[in-house]
Amino acid sequence: MDECAVFSPFSADNGPPAQGSHTLDERFLYSQTEVRRVQWHPTSFSHLLVLVSDNTIRLYNIALRSGPKVVRIFTIGPKPCSLLAGKTILDSLGDTGVDFTPTPDSDHLLILKGNGDVYMMECDVETKSPQQPKLSGPLAMYPPADDNYGTESCSIVAMGGGDAPPLVVVATCSAALYHCLLLPTGIDKEEGDTHALYVVEAVELNIMLDPADEGLQYSYPVHLYPCTSNTYACVHAGGVHTVTLPILGHLKDYALADESESETALSAMWSKPSAAHHLVCTWGVGGGGGGAGGGGGARPPRGAVVTSPPLARVLLLCADATLLPRIIEPYDLEEQLYKELQLKNPSLEQDDLNSLLKERQKLSFTGIVQEILSREMSQPILNLDKHDPPDPKETLQFLSAATLKLRTEYMCRQQRAMEAIQRKLQALHTLHQQHATWLHNLQVLSTYTLY
Repeated sequence: MDECAVFSPFSADNGPPAQGSHTLDERFLYSQTEVRRVQWHPTSFSHLLVLVSDNTIRLYNIALRSGPKVVRIFTIGPKPCSLLAGKTILDSLGDTGVDFTPTPDSDHLLILKGNGDVYMMECDVETKSPQQPKLSGPLAMYPPADDNYGTESCSIVAMGGGDAPPLVVVATCSAALYHCLLLPTGIDKEEGDTHALYVVEAVELNIMLDPADEGLQYSYPVHLYPCTSNTYACVHAGGVHTVTLPILGHLKDYALADESESETALSAMWSKPSAAHHLVCTWGVGGGGGGAGGGGGARPPRGAVVTSPPLARVLLLCADATLLPRIIEPYDLEEQLYKELQLKNPSLEQDDLNSLLKERQKLSFTGIVQEILSREMSQPILNLDKHDPPDPKETLQFLSAATLKLRTEYMCRQQRAMEAIQRKLQALHTLHQQHATWLHNLQVLSTYTLY
């Protein structure tokens, strides 16, 4: 990394938004340390949080006329010093920070270390106290595991919040994803950790890698990006997956349910597991002659960005500098229909909205179509290397596999959905004709009654 530069969404004189870039601590970040993660502060668009390899998080103000300036340094562990096999001893032991994420309420930061430990720290921009905020942790994880749910953790993201507890996703370098609820422990801040993590689900991505590349056979970084309220993206050496979290919607229903409905809401929480969809494949499509899935070598994506809803999509920057857009499939079509109804009718009272939400629990035709279209697997877009295309044998293997998957997982389900919609339209047409006949009879009857 030659320098750390960021793009600013505003001008330095608080004028209209302007495009520009700022260099942060070029000499320090380039010569003395390594940047692990950069994020905007959750409550300020003029402050950046930078996680560096010396176990510190540096807070920068980039809106100053004199240029970006570090305003605070948060220490999250001892400073690494001695080297062992090209790495610091703390890096080798997994005792350095590898990622961080703000909680949904923006009051705290969750800091992930390589050994899987998660710490919590307050991060207030407005505070003037020179004292370091308390670093709580490592947070207890239940049920406990001998390997601490992965000894090579690499990424963390927090989702949900609001009326429901946050759901924290921890990713390891072997593409294992752990979904954890962040719940309070009931202990005061002065007496111990105020929160703990409860693992509710584990997801392991099926990523095809080159067996000849021992460096990527067992370890490859996974980067997490929140997409929608219940979906996040995983960018890894083999491409991009998206994971939908049905539990998030049920968590809110459980939190808002009264005592008589709590058991029903709790059982619905585990009715459907999380689902992963393969959006883009960047592995095994080169001309190395390695057969299906093991062709051209590693071409991991360079980055990703997520556009805002209602039609969220992932823009993936590939290794060949191409930008691939992929629309994120909505998990809950019914939820989006009710949101559109609410936006089109802002005068609806709260009781009306509650009745609509209760109606959502009933089996609707939209839910039936969604159930028909749900798939067990997905066909990703293949990002081919134009300078090293696959040989004819590999091309035929990829084409045959993709054709079979599209025929069995896409076309057949779409055909069944079309037939269901046609039957529904025919039934509605028949019902409409019957209603028209009844209306005509009632009008004739009322005419005779008047005379």
